[in-house]
Amino acid sequence: MPSVDDDGVVDADPIIGTNVAGFAIESVLGHGAMGVVYVARQDSPARRVALKLITPAFAGDEVFRRRFLREATAAAAIEHPHILPVYAAGETNGTLFMAMRLVDGQDLGEILRGSAQLSLERVVQIIRQIGEALDAAHARGLVHRDVKPGNVLVTHQPDAEDGDFCYLTDFGVSTWTASSAAAITLTGQMVGTASYVAPEQIEGGSVDGRADLYSLGCVLYECLTGRTPFGGRPAAAALYAHLHEEPPPPRSIRPGLPAGVDDVTTRALKKAPDERYASCRELTHELREALAGTTRPQAKVPFAKAPATTSTHRPGRRSARVMMGVVATVILVAVAGAVFLGTRVRGPGQGASSSVAIPALIRDGVQAAASQTAPSSTDAAGNPVTYVPANLIDGNVQTAWRTPGNGHGQWVTLIFDNPIDVVRIGLIPGYAKTDPQTGANRFLQDRIIKTVAYQIPGLPDTTQTFEPLPVPQFVELRATTSRITVRILATTAAGGLDYTAISEIYVYGFPQ
Repeated sequence: MPSVDDDGVVDADPIIGTNVAGFAIESVLGHGAMGVVYVARQDSPARRVALKLITPAFAGDEVFRRRFLREATAAAAIEHPHILPVYAAGETNGTLFMAMRLVDGQDLGEILRGSAQLSLERVVQIIRQIGEALDAAHARGLVHRDVKPGNVLVTHQPDAEDGDFCYLTDFGVSTWTASSAAAITLTGQMVGTASYVAPEQIEGGSVDGRADLYSLGCVLYECLTGRTPFGGRPAAAALYAHLHEEPPPPRSIRPGLPAGVDDVTTRALKKAPDERYASCRELTHELREALAGTTRPQAKVPFAKAPATTSTHRPGRRSARVMMGVVATVILVAVAGAVFLGTRVRGPGQGASSSVAIPALIRDGVQAAASQTAPSSTDAAGNPVTYVPANLIDGNVQTAWRTPGNGHGQWVTLIFDNPIDVVRIGLIPGYAKTDPQTGANRFLQDRIIKTVAYQIPGLPDTTQTFEPLPVPQFVELRATTSRITVRILATTAAGGLDYTAISEIYVYGFPQ
């Protein structure tokens, strides 16, 4: 990186003008905790990229080298419009590198420092986009652990529905949840940034996606008020406050805010993880309602146990609350204008009960794999579109898994962190998206699935036949399992585009 001599003259970065792993380095773009980011040019395909190289001071530190490589692996494993795409990563001649999309914009921290006050609609759009990226990461079992304005890149797209287009970046301090073999443990080292870190991270306990929700709550607080929840304090004092204090209500700083906003930030910043929102999507929904002046009762949301690592309790610390894990959210699914709510009086292997238990929609702790996936593309508005298996469990019907051709014999598999007492399963048998620019109906353009087989190890297949409607359609499937494969048996003829797609798969049951 550049150095300054005794006369105050800045020396040129010696890497500029050289070639690293096929990337011609042109200029310095910025500096991060572990690396320097350069503007570089790639010959094939011809494009300019942001090239991150590990900081020389850390080059010999194996912990930092592993963390840098993990950032590349983590980011590259998730294809999502609001996660900065990684083009290539690896090591060449002892130098670690990662090539990413070059984004023309500012980070959110710069925007907050340069703006007296963000409009409320702009706040909602920024939080929504960051939240969608986090939900996608959590669906893959990845926790970011350093959500903050400096790790959000914002570019302006005047022709898009939202003026701001956000990218979540820097998974360098992310950690895989206990279900993944890629975990790296740094004993006694808290990872995160003091102004945005969740209490359980400070204590060195196990973390899951709810730690990111807390950090997103801190970002929301700053977007609304212009300051962090415990701003103006030294790092040690801020960490203490995250553990023991409540921040001032946002309306005490910005009196014009609707009353419900305080309730949203309060819930997002709960000390106990199981008292926070079940997902970033839920947080965004309640934020919209609060800004619109509507309120609704906050239901108690049950939690199922999740894999967790144990941490040693140290005297003088806040008593560790139980880390309850995966959220079991009660969902009402509207099908063809009617509300579909399934209940059960008895569970698998259980006798009759006088109370009615409602099966949960299983979203957290689920991974998806597929036999074949169509390549990414762009829609008519120029927005990037991916068709990765994770789209099947992201809660967004406008994203889909798609495979080329008639799909016959192709499959997708849902893998659960813990066994599930499954009650029913269903899916949307096509790509239920309307193109934002042309108004084209993707469901009618692609093939529509007619029949699938649900396959559970050790059990006979269960088949389902679908109506040609872009809505969830269900069958009962009573079993306890950690894996369900959905195999396509028949589809309609191509409706113009020769692809087969599923927008969303829904599994209702009871986590074990």
